[in-house]
Amino acid sequence: MSEYLNVNNLLNLVMDGQMLSQKDLSNLLSSSPPTLSNWQKNGVNPERGGGPYLLFRSVIALYKQIIREPEMMNDKLVRECIRLGAKKTLHLHFEPYKDRMDGDFYEFIKEGSLIGVLFALLFDSYISKQKGQIPPSRYILDSGTLPSRADDEETLVKAMFDQDRAMKLLDELRKTRDSNKE
Repeated sequence: MSEYLNVNNLLNLVMDGQMLSQKDLSNLLSSSPPTLSNWQKNGVNPERGGGPYLLFRSVIALYKQIIREPEMMNDKLVRECIRLGAKKTLHLHFEPYKDRMDGDFYEFIKEGSLIGVLFALLFDSYISKQKGQIPPSRYILDSGTLPSRADDEETLVKAMFDQDRAMKLLDELRKTRDSNKE
Protein backbone atom coordinates (compact mmCIF):
# COMPACT_ATOMS: atom_id res chain seq x y z
CA MET A 1 0.00 0.00 0.00
CA SER A 2 1.48 3.31 -1.02
CA GLU A 3 1.63 6.49 0.98
CA TYR A 4 -0.56 9.43 0.03
CA LEU A 5 1.30 12.39 -1.50
CA ASN A 6 0.73 15.84 -0.08
CA VAL A 7 -0.08 18.00 -3.11
CA ASN A 8 -1.65 20.88 -1.21
CA ASN A 9 1.30 23.25 -1.83
CA LEU A 10 1.40 22.43 -5.55
CA LEU A 11 -2.36 22.90 -5.88
CA ASN A 12 -2.16 26.26 -4.14
CA LEU A 13 0.79 27.34 -6.29
CA VAL A 14 -1.07 26.51 -9.49
CA MET A 15 -4.29 28.18 -8.34
CA ASP A 16 -2.53 31.29 -7.01
CA GLY A 17 -0.09 31.56 -9.92
CA GLN A 18 -2.84 31.21 -12.50
CA MET A 19 -5.43 33.18 -10.49
CA LEU A 20 -7.77 30.19 -10.59
CA SER A 21 -10.47 29.23 -8.16
CA GLN A 22 -10.81 25.64 -7.06
CA LYS A 23 -13.73 25.34 -9.48
CA ASP A 24 -11.58 26.68 -12.35
CA LEU A 25 -8.79 24.22 -11.63
CA SER A 26 -11.27 21.36 -11.37
CA ASN A 27 -12.57 22.34 -14.86
CA LEU A 28 -9.04 22.22 -16.21
CA LEU A 29 -8.45 18.79 -14.66
CA SER A 30 -11.86 17.40 -15.70
CA SER A 31 -12.56 16.90 -12.02
CA SER A 32 -14.72 18.42 -9.30
CA PRO A 33 -14.07 20.86 -6.44
CA PRO A 34 -14.73 18.11 -3.84
CA THR A 35 -11.96 16.01 -5.40
CA LEU A 36 -9.49 18.89 -5.10
CA SER A 37 -10.64 19.57 -1.53
CA ASN A 38 -9.99 15.93 -0.73
CA TRP A 39 -6.51 16.16 -2.27
CA GLN A 40 -5.76 19.26 -0.23
CA LYS A 41 -6.97 17.65 2.96
CA ASN A 42 -5.84 14.02 2.55
CA GLY A 43 -3.29 13.97 -0.26
CA VAL A 44 -3.33 11.82 -3.39
CA ASN A 45 -2.74 8.10 -3.76
CA PRO A 46 -0.18 7.86 -6.60
CA GLU A 47 -1.29 4.27 -7.34
CA ARG A 48 -4.66 5.66 -8.38
CA GLY A 49 -2.83 8.18 -10.54
CA GLY A 50 -5.18 8.24 -13.53
CA GLY A 51 -7.75 10.83 -14.49
CA PRO A 52 -7.55 14.21 -12.78
CA TYR A 53 -4.29 13.46 -10.96
CA LEU A 54 -2.62 12.51 -14.25
CA LEU A 55 -3.78 15.83 -15.74
CA PHE A 56 -2.53 17.69 -12.66
CA ARG A 57 0.87 16.03 -13.03
CA SER A 58 0.76 17.04 -16.71
CA VAL A 59 0.19 20.71 -15.81
CA ILE A 60 3.16 20.60 -13.43
CA ALA A 61 5.32 18.86 -16.07
CA LEU A 62 4.34 21.50 -18.64
CA TYR A 63 5.37 24.33 -16.30
CA LYS A 64 8.65 22.58 -15.49
CA GLN A 65 9.40 22.11 -19.20
CA ILE A 66 8.76 25.80 -19.87
CA ILE A 67 11.25 26.67 -17.14
CA ARG A 68 13.80 24.19 -18.49
CA GLU A 69 13.45 25.15 -22.19
CA PRO A 70 11.87 28.61 -22.38
CA GLU A 71 12.36 28.79 -26.16
CA MET A 72 10.20 25.71 -26.66
CA MET A 73 6.98 27.65 -26.13
CA ASN A 74 5.80 31.05 -25.05
CA ASP A 75 5.20 30.69 -21.32
CA LYS A 76 2.90 33.73 -21.21
CA LEU A 77 0.74 32.17 -23.93
CA VAL A 78 0.65 28.80 -22.17
CA ARG A 79 -0.27 30.38 -18.84
CA GLU A 80 -2.96 32.55 -20.39
CA CYS A 81 -4.41 29.62 -22.34
CA ILE A 82 -4.52 27.55 -19.17
CA ARG A 83 -6.27 30.38 -17.33
CA LEU A 84 -8.78 30.96 -20.15
CA GLY A 85 -9.33 27.22 -20.58
CA ALA A 86 -10.03 26.72 -16.89
CA LYS A 87 -12.53 29.57 -17.02
CA LYS A 88 -14.08 27.99 -20.14
CA THR A 89 -13.54 31.04 -22.35
CA LEU A 90 -10.54 29.92 -24.42
CA HIS A 91 -12.76 28.62 -27.22
CA LEU A 92 -13.96 32.15 -27.99
CA HIS A 93 -10.53 32.87 -29.48
CA PHE A 94 -10.80 29.82 -31.73
CA GLU A 95 -14.40 30.27 -32.86
CA PRO A 96 -13.32 32.04 -36.09
CA TYR A 97 -11.36 28.92 -37.07
CA LYS A 98 -14.03 26.41 -36.13
CA ASP A 99 -14.62 25.46 -39.76
CA ARG A 100 -10.96 24.40 -40.00
CA MET A 101 -11.22 22.02 -37.04
CA ASP A 102 -12.77 18.64 -36.52
CA GLY A 103 -15.86 19.01 -34.33
CA ASP A 104 -14.44 16.87 -31.53
CA PHE A 105 -11.16 18.80 -31.63
CA TYR A 106 -13.04 22.08 -31.14
CA GLU A 107 -15.22 20.57 -28.39
CA PHE A 108 -12.09 19.70 -26.38
CA ILE A 109 -10.99 23.34 -26.64
CA LYS A 110 -14.48 24.46 -25.64
CA GLU A 111 -14.71 22.21 -22.56
CA GLY A 112 -11.64 23.90 -21.07
CA SER A 113 -9.70 20.84 -19.98
CA LEU A 114 -5.93 20.58 -20.15
CA ILE A 115 -6.30 18.47 -23.29
CA GLY A 116 -8.33 21.28 -24.84
CA VAL A 117 -5.66 23.81 -23.88
CA LEU A 118 -3.00 21.68 -25.56
CA PHE A 119 -5.18 21.32 -28.67
CA ALA A 120 -5.58 25.12 -28.72
CA LEU A 121 -1.82 25.62 -28.46
CA LEU A 122 -1.20 23.15 -31.29
CA PHE A 123 -3.79 24.79 -33.51
CA ASP A 124 -2.44 28.25 -32.73
CA SER A 125 1.04 27.09 -33.71
CA TYR A 126 -0.34 25.79 -36.99
CA ILE A 127 -2.17 29.05 -37.76
CA SER A 128 0.95 31.04 -36.85
CA LYS A 129 2.77 29.30 -39.70
CA GLN A 130 0.10 30.16 -42.28
CA LYS A 131 0.84 33.25 -44.34
CA GLY A 132 -1.74 35.97 -44.05
CA GLN A 133 -3.43 34.42 -41.01
CA ILE A 134 -3.76 36.12 -37.63
CA PRO A 135 -3.35 33.48 -34.93
CA PRO A 136 -5.56 33.53 -31.83
CA SER A 137 -2.42 34.01 -29.70
CA ARG A 138 -2.07 37.55 -31.01
CA TYR A 139 -5.26 38.53 -29.20
CA ILE A 140 -4.72 36.24 -26.23
CA LEU A 141 -1.32 37.81 -25.55
CA ASP A 142 -2.34 41.39 -26.30
CA SER A 143 -5.01 41.51 -23.67
CA GLY A 144 -6.19 38.07 -22.64
CA THR A 145 -9.39 38.65 -24.59
CA LEU A 146 -10.47 39.50 -28.07
CA PRO A 147 -10.59 43.24 -28.82
CA SER A 148 -13.24 44.94 -26.73
CA ARG A 149 -13.68 48.30 -28.43
CA ALA A 150 -16.21 48.40 -31.24
CA ASP A 151 -13.72 49.81 -33.75
CA ASP A 152 -11.25 47.01 -32.94
CA GLU A 153 -14.03 44.46 -33.38
CA GLU A 154 -14.96 45.96 -36.75
CA THR A 155 -11.33 45.78 -37.88
CA LEU A 156 -11.14 42.19 -36.69
CA VAL A 157 -14.34 41.33 -38.52
CA LYS A 158 -13.06 42.76 -41.79
CA ALA A 159 -9.67 41.11 -41.47
CA MET A 160 -10.56 37.61 -40.38
CA PHE A 161 -14.17 36.54 -40.63
CA ASP A 162 -17.03 36.17 -43.01
CA GLN A 163 -19.83 38.49 -41.90
CA ASP A 164 -22.26 35.86 -40.50
CA ARG A 165 -19.70 34.10 -38.34
CA ALA A 166 -18.23 37.41 -37.22
CA MET A 167 -21.55 38.73 -35.99
CA LYS A 168 -22.22 35.49 -34.10
CA LEU A 169 -18.80 35.66 -32.43
CA LEU A 170 -19.13 39.33 -31.54
CA ASP A 171 -22.58 38.76 -30.04
CA GLU A 172 -21.22 35.89 -27.94
CA LEU A 173 -18.28 38.03 -26.77
CA ARG A 174 -20.59 40.89 -25.81
CA LYS A 175 -22.85 38.53 -23.85
CA THR A 176 -19.82 37.07 -22.05
CA ARG A 177 -18.50 40.54 -21.20
CA ASP A 178 -21.94 41.67 -20.02
CA SER A 179 -22.37 38.61 -17.80
CA ASN A 180 -18.89 39.15 -16.32
CA LYS A 181 -19.81 42.73 -15.38
CA GLU A 182 -22.83 41.58 -13.36
